Amino acid sequence: MTIAKLHLIIVCVLITLIGVSTAIAQTDLPDNETLLAHANEAFDRGLALQDTNISSARAQFEAAAAMYAHIADSGIHNADLYVNLGNAQMLIGDTGDAMVSYRRAERLSPDSQRVRDALEHARSQVNVTLPTSASSAIVSSIGSWRNVVPRWIVRSLAIGCWLWLWIANAARLGWKSKIGNSTIGALATIAIICTGLLAAESYVVSNQHDAVVVAATQALQGPADGVYAPAFSTELTPGVEVSAIETRNNWTKIHIDDGTTGWVPTRTLKRIDFDA
Repeated sequence: MTIAKLHLIIVCVLITLIGVSTAIAQTDLPDNETLLAHANEAFDRGLALQDTNISSARAQFEAAAAMYAHIADSGIHNADLYVNLGNAQMLIGDTGDAMVSYRRAERLSPDSQRVRDALEHARSQVNVTLPTSASSAIVSSIGSWRNVVPRWIVRSLAIGCWLWLWIANAARLGWKSKIGNSTIGALATIAIICTGLLAAESYVVSNQHDAVVVAATQALQGPADGVYAPAFSTELTPGVEVSAIETRNNWTKIHIDDGTTGWVPTRTLKRIDFDA
């Protein structure tokens, strides 16, 4: 047997072994549907153990969180999945990562009452109060209508009124229909108000903080530890929402609601973006 033939045989054997090992590994990994069922079961076991065995309950919540996170990391972006992940993270005391999960759920389903309730609860657990500027307060209040009227109703009204407004004007011009000015005015007013509310919501979403503190840290006035003075008098605790401006040498510049800026270690932040 020549050396060339021997090399060919070895290569073929290695390729076969790699293929077999890959197939075995893939069969050992549960699909996302099965993994989700296991995660839900672990979460339910944790709830059942909460009052009798705290350590065992925590282990179940940690297992559930790991499985939910694995599904999300595989590319499944679903609001309910992120709420489940956030709930498991909250129950093990991981407020920062839970806030990230809830904020991601909000991006996927801003109308969901379940998401809003989860976010409200998580924010109530963040034990730090940072100053807020008047402009930030105005931006936050712009989207408050979502707590009163479901978004789908406003969107439907906007589309419907613009459509009927077009039809009414066409009828007046083309078919000389006697549609009163009051009707036209009412349709135009509702259409403009609803469109304005939707535009305001888009503005609020685009101006939301895009990062969350996941590890307690002190923001500094510059990107170096032991050199710069603290930028804020208050330590930033997990769950605080901030805006990330730039990153330099493992430090990220952030700003809070009052416009004050500071630098924190990049590892203490997690962005809301799904690919972060």
